[in-house]
Amino acid sequence: MSLSSGFAGFCWRFVAVPVAVIVFLGPVHAEPMKASAMFAPLPVVGSRDVMSIEPQITRPDTPHCTVELFPDHEFDGSAVRQAVDYIPPVGCPGPWSRVVFEADFSISAGQQFDRTVRVRLGGVNILTGTTVEPARRQGATWHVERDLTDYSALLRQPEKGDAELLNIVTDQNNGRIRGAARLVFYKAAPGAQAPDVPAIVLPLDKDPVFLTASSPVLKGEVSLPRNVTRLVLDVLAMPQQVDEFWYMCMPIHYSPEMNAAQDRTCGIPFRETEVRVDGILAGIAPVFPWIYTGGFNAMLWKQIPGIETLNLHPYRVDLTPFAGRLNDGRPHHIDLSVVGARRYVVMTGTLLAWRDPGRQVVNGELVRSSGKTAAITVHQDIPVQKNGTGKYTTHADQIVEAVGYVETSHGRVETSVSQKMSFENAYERTDAGSSIVQINRLTTRHDQQDLQGHRGYTVAERFPLTVRQGKSGAGTEPEYTLNVQQGLIREMTGTWPENITPQMRLFIDATAVTGAGRNGALTEHRSNTSEAWLQMGDGRSRCHERAVKSLNDVIVSVKDDAECREIPQQKP
Repeated sequence: MSLSSGFAGFCWRFVAVPVAVIVFLGPVHAEPMKASAMFAPLPVVGSRDVMSIEPQITRPDTPHCTVELFPDHEFDGSAVRQAVDYIPPVGCPGPWSRVVFEADFSISAGQQFDRTVRVRLGGVNILTGTTVEPARRQGATWHVERDLTDYSALLRQPEKGDAELLNIVTDQNNGRIRGAARLVFYKAAPGAQAPDVPAIVLPLDKDPVFLTASSPVLKGEVSLPRNVTRLVLDVLAMPQQVDEFWYMCMPIHYSPEMNAAQDRTCGIPFRETEVRVDGILAGIAPVFPWIYTGGFNAMLWKQIPGIETLNLHPYRVDLTPFAGRLNDGRPHHIDLSVVGARRYVVMTGTLLAWRDPGRQVVNGELVRSSGKTAAITVHQDIPVQKNGTGKYTTHADQIVEAVGYVETSHGRVETSVSQKMSFENAYERTDAGSSIVQINRLTTRHDQQDLQGHRGYTVAERFPLTVRQGKSGAGTEPEYTLNVQQGLIREMTGTWPENITPQMRLFIDATAVTGAGRNGALTEHRSNTSEAWLQMGDGRSRCHERAVKSLNDVIVSVKDDAECREIPQQKP
């Protein structure tokens, strides 16, 4: 929904039949491992706590200082924007071993849409998230955090910023939202080497940019020092309005080029961010199929929100092969666009750059690059009828590669980055309901060659999504069932950066059953269940799993286990 009205999503009143959970991964056997600080405190069984199962940030065991960004504040009406005047911590001058952004929010009992919240410093995005929808008789609290260690250069001097949460309180939508935020700075341990953080933190635009079919590009211009050795870009593309449920688009044309910018449809069920440097395709970033807490049916997310719903994570694109090209002292263009964007996608980009402390000018060049916009095809498996039934499958694939070098004070460093994307979205409508089965795969390979030899690692990611909705029963007592399954799988293999192969697997399976009320609207809530699993492993022998389950708005089980197993299947 429109950011101008503060909606992050809205409730769709159709629902789906249960379906077997896709088994994303095989079993992973493990030696005993204690739950690390990456796991949030467990909710209380029998409570109505809101529980995000995503990993938290590990903290060093060193002294720390806290800087308040804004105190407890109610966001409403003219107060939807809170000014932030940041001053670096006096007691922790740095270098810091870790910097963590923390925020705590609450919403009162009642009714309220899910809203968008943003926090910025110096134009740099440090939080983008959405809010919890309350129950009529019970509010909710939630905590979010983000590792900002790589943003240390931004935090070494005073900065002005703001926190924006566009809540609108009315007699009907009466849920009130409050929030407070802070930064926690951890000192480096005596004798320990501080993290190698970027020297430059630069937003491509001071404000979020709204991308549409007729205005599809965030155009950034940067002028960098002449001794940059490494570059990355943190990209966040947040779908809104007709783009919010982009994976459910039913194209009116079966050639992507024929879906005109001016038509009122949501286009095709594919979204992806493309990064261009001086017009050259330099990298890609997936648009994750986030589902906000009002998405489809708010009952799905009362206790366990969807993946990253409360804290949308930027995706990091490695632009290091272009460092030599950008070191010539001239302005350069870094542009972001979202393939398929209609109305609309909110885009932010933050450029991070490392500099050579031993050389004022670092020469280099982009050796080669290759890659084109994703090749997209739409196939009618079952022709779409006048009543909207039918089936079609959308495919997309893409390979992007860049190789470049810089002549540093430690010798020549050559970097190669390649990305391979494959995507499939199958959407079927029948008289009994509809289903979406989507899988998005992205494999990124990083290689570096210098005087010390070769290092390389590969990150393999999958973002599966299944949505099934349908009707059972007959006559005056039908039931409508909606089942949503989300997954985020990230696995690293290789010898760099730390000779480890970390793994993270996150899954959520939520079901809501609704009946028709007296006026025929699907407003009679009958049941809702939600299960979530988080698996964290070192890629060798150890893995830890956490599982949480809720039933009818109550946490009914929690589990910590030093063994990661196959995600259980749901009965069809």
